Amino acid sequence: MVTTRKSLGVVVRVRRQQIGFSQAEAARRSGMSYSEWTKIEQGLVDNPTWATLRALCRVLNCTLDVL
Repeated sequence: MVTTRKSLGVVVRVRRQQIGFSQAEAARRSGMSYSEWTKIEQGLVDNPTWATLRALCRVLNCTLDVL
């Protein structure tokens, strides 16, 4: 699992781009706001909730250990 918020943001951005989603599409599919999604990708989220992590995994089609 990722130990830094910057690393989480990089993994999220790379996975999203590999899937071919825009930030807006990924946010919509996750149920998050566009603002929240972009903050995660920018490494500005200190402590994402389990619900947020599950939503990321669902949209990015990965398991928690990937993040």
